[in-house]
Amino acid sequence: MAEADKQNFWTTIPGILTGLAAVLTAASGFWLAVHNRAAEASDPANHAPIVTADSRPAPDAPVATTATNPLSPPAPVPATANAGKQGSVTLRSRAGDTTQLSLKSFKHNMTEDTIQLTSGQTIAFEKIHQLDYLTVDGDAHTIGLKLTLTDGRVVDGTIASNYAYKGESDLGPFTIFVQDVKQIVFNR
Repeated sequence: MAEADKQNFWTTIPGILTGLAAVLTAASGFWLAVHNRAAEASDPANHAPIVTADSRPAPDAPVATTATNPLSPPAPVPATANAGKQGSVTLRSRAGDTTQLSLKSFKHNMTEDTIQLTSGQTIAFEKIHQLDYLTVDGDAHTIGLKLTLTDGRVVDGTIASNYAYKGESDLGPFTIFVQDVKQIVFNR
């Protein structure tokens, strides 16, 4: 009679909770594996540069090589290099997501195609190579910002956090709040 009263472990509350926890753990592990693989595949840093006929040196031309210091500012981008190219914007969120947007469609929802620092300085997107978003001050509604300009200069400042960026990705319309942005790179 004692054997008939015994229940299988998996039909008890602790057994059901253990099984449910195992399924949730497996599902979240699978999601993370797929999500990280997709993020790696979409990260432009993981892809080899595209070589076109215009960018290859002539067969007899010497190949110039330069060593770059990762701490030095980027080389200025000549204005002629941007002529005729639509370009794109690479946006990285604080959550780690990377999104490619059309440069032509990328806008700040208040200042359109400029960044306005709390100091009063306004800088046009066309002069910016990269924006790095630093600390968020929730009490003051501001975000620390480091702007790297196309001529290599670096400008530090703060911007208001109660705005958003919008643009078009290959999937459709995209919007993100300023405080959720980690980095923006203008690819011209």
